[in-house]
Amino acid sequence: MITQDTVLVLGAGASKEYGLPTGLELKDAVVNAVQADTVRSKDISKATGVPEENFKNMAQGLKGSSLASIDEWLERQPAEIVEAGKICICYVIGEQEKPDLIWHRKWYDTLWQRMTEGTKKLNGILSNRLRIVTFNYDRSLEEFFMKSAKYTYPNVSEQQCAEVLNQLRIVHVYGQAGFLPWQTMKYGDPKRLYYGSGHWKEAAESAKAIKILSEFSSGSPEFELATDHINRANIVLFLGFGYHKENMQRIKPSKLGGKFVAGTYFAKHSIPEKFTKGTLNGFGEDIKITRDVDSGTFLQEVVNFI
Repeated sequence: MITQDTVLVLGAGASKEYGLPTGLELKDAVVNAVQADTVRSKDISKATGVPEENFKNMAQGLKGSSLASIDEWLERQPAEIVEAGKICICYVIGEQEKPDLIWHRKWYDTLWQRMTEGTKKLNGILSNRLRIVTFNYDRSLEEFFMKSAKYTYPNVSEQQCAEVLNQLRIVHVYGQAGFLPWQTMKYGDPKRLYYGSGHWKEAAESAKAIKILSEFSSGSPEFELATDHINRANIVLFLGFGYHKENMQRIKPSKLGGKFVAGTYFAKHSIPEKFTKGTLNGFGEDIKITRDVDSGTFLQEVVNFI
């Protein structure tokens, strides 16, 4: 059981361990999905209702940009290109959401083991003092929770699992690539999609549920909730994170005193010399960053303290 007020902040590296793409891998996969052949781009246009030219221009511009992520590139683009890009993001994520991979014994297992300690019934997990802030579009963690809940506790239906799991405090600050069949939805949200639904028609629908950084106003409810979670926490753990300057600024706590803040650093390059002083707005030099350690190993080292 997690007895300390804890927030997990998830970056691309946290989902990478379950087969989902990093920023650069997502960029390359989007380009490949559109530029495979001419017939394919026509099929994409027919399935999504978006002009073929928009997808072609998006893929060509993205490929030639030399930027590391599609999200960063889309921030500078007109609305029609953003629309095509977001559809492609959801398509690629749907294709790469592999149900079998969520059973790999990595950090999800470590977290679930801790959450279920001492519980006899499923609703016991709601006593965990845990909040999760994710910068990822995928639904792998939620899918893992559902599958694990059904097999951990006997004689519980999927509906009963859904009633409990929908009460877990998880916020996708940039939205998610569609809602799983059991997830609570608001009026106007895109229709539900099964885990691993890699189809263009469904991608066009789920794209309505994600946003890029430039689409947020200063008062984004998602980022406000994320910041509130961090303000309430005694322990803040970043898993597989890139520490993008603007993202860090948006979730900076009103005060840091008394918090234990640590995390893993997900990037191929070394940590910049001024990393802790400049990039970590609001977190300062108090954050303890570990590089070249996967989320599972890191969480196993700290799990007994949360």
